[in-house]
Amino acid sequence: MASTSEVECSGLSRDVWLVKVPKFLSNLWMEKADETGIVGSLRISQNSQKNEIKFNLAESLAGGGDSDKAKVPRDYRLLMSKVDQSLVVFSKGQAGNGDTTDTSESDKISLEGKVVQRADCRPINSNAEYMLLKRESILSASKPARQAKQLKKIVTSSYKPVSDHKMNIEYEKKKKEEGKRARSDEEEVKAKLFHAFGQHQYYNLKDLVHITNQPIVYLKSILKEIAHYNTKNPHKNMWELKPEYRHYEKHSDDDKQS
Repeated sequence: MASTSEVECSGLSRDVWLVKVPKFLSNLWMEKADETGIVGSLRISQNSQKNEIKFNLAESLAGGGDSDKAKVPRDYRLLMSKVDQSLVVFSKGQAGNGDTTDTSESDKISLEGKVVQRADCRPINSNAEYMLLKRESILSASKPARQAKQLKKIVTSSYKPVSDHKMNIEYEKKKKEEGKRARSDEEEVKAKLFHAFGQHQYYNLKDLVHITNQPIVYLKSILKEIAHYNTKNPHKNMWELKPEYRHYEKHSDDDKQS
C-alpha cells in the first residue's frame, strides 16, 4: 500500500499550459459540463509570421451563462506568453490504473506536468453581450453575502425575538450594584482594609469589596497604594499589605492569621 506522502512523478516530462479564462466561462464549465469533460476544441494555425490559437466553446454550453439575458460567446483567442518561473501541476485522487476503490490510491498525489506556456483566453468579439456578462460578474462579486430582509409574518420558530438578552440584564444588575456602593473617604476605606489585614494576611478582591462595600475601580486604586498583588503561587491572585504597612509578626505560609 503506497503512502499518501509519496508523489507520482511519471508526468514530469509532460508539457502543459496554464490558461486564464473569464469567470463566467469557468462557472459554465463547472455547472454544465457533461461526464466526458469536453468543453470545446482548440485550433492551432501555423504561418510564417505567428502561431494563432483559437478556442471554440462546445455548442451544448454556449446556450447560456450566468444570466439568461446574455449569450456566452463561442469563439476565443489564446494570447500566449512566456513562463519566467518554474511551475508544475499536481492532481489528487487520480489512480494510475483507474481503480479508486483503494483509499491510498484515491488520495495519491500525482505530478501531471510542467508549465511551459501561459495563455489568456479572451473572446474574439468583445460585443455588447460579452460586456454585459463582465458587468454581471463584477456585480455578483461585489454583492454582500448577507442581506437584511423584512419579515412579512410573525416568527413562529424557537428563535423568537426577546425584549432583552441575558447578558444585558446581568450588566444592568451589576451596574445597579456598583451604583449602590457610594465612595467613602479614602482614609476610612484604608482603616477598614488595615483592620481586615490585621485579621488575615491574604484576601482576594471579591472579599475586600464585600468588606469595604466600595466600587471595584476605586478600591483597586487604594489597594495599589498600600498592598501588593501576588501573581505567583502559593497565594496567586491574592492581595497582601506591603511590608511597610504590616504590623503583625511574620508567620508561616500555612498560618494566615497575625
